[in-house]
Amino acid sequence: MKESLIGLYVENTEVPQYKSAGASGFDLRVKYNPHLAHLNYFEISKILNDSYLNILSNLYVNVYNDKEWVIDYYRFTKSVKHALNQPITYGDATYSLIDYMKYNNIEEVNIILPYTVAKFETGVYTEIPEEDEMQIRPRSGISSSTLLDVKFGTVDNDWRGNSGIIVQNPTLYSYVIIPGTRLAQGVIAEKKRAVFDIKDSKDELSKTERGENGFGKSGLM
Repeated sequence: MKESLIGLYVENTEVPQYKSAGASGFDLRVKYNPHLAHLNYFEISKILNDSYLNILSNLYVNVYNDKEWVIDYYRFTKSVKHALNQPITYGDATYSLIDYMKYNNIEEVNIILPYTVAKFETGVYTEIPEEDEMQIRPRSGISSSTLLDVKFGTVDNDWRGNSGIIVQNPTLYSYVIIPGTRLAQGVIAEKKRAVFDIKDSKDELSKTERGENGFGKSGLM
């Protein structure tokens, strides 16, 4: 197996790990983002007891006020409360979100609201060899258990900033994202750069059976 020597600095997160000997990607964990929708332990406990719903009203206005479309407030409230009620499985045990936050000293969590796009930092800074790139890919566990769309991304070899993850929620459901969640994976891949041989006409391009037929499909029967 080929190896690539990656310079690595981690900021308030774990060193990325491969989960098996044959794994192509290493897990990337997200950090808490105060610029996204978020709720703290006190707010969550009050919301679940139906005694602090004004925080949801403020959240709704702040997120959807400037949108061309809106989600019905009743559905919005229902989706957030449903997300907050989902159990958290850790190891062999299952916890409520409130208990999990309490036992792990987690003060705040992010909420990916319906029809929104969220960006998370990972705390991972890299120095990648010139011939390589780091690809940000979805994890199968996230793709198979949620409807979240973790976007494919590329970290160039000359980037020295925080590696980020972009995720879209195209649904009417809300999702709780706990700091440290393994939301994506990083894959080191060899890269090639295009060297363009400029033609004076498209007719100078080599001929194929497909030609210009079938944009978006093979075009061959």
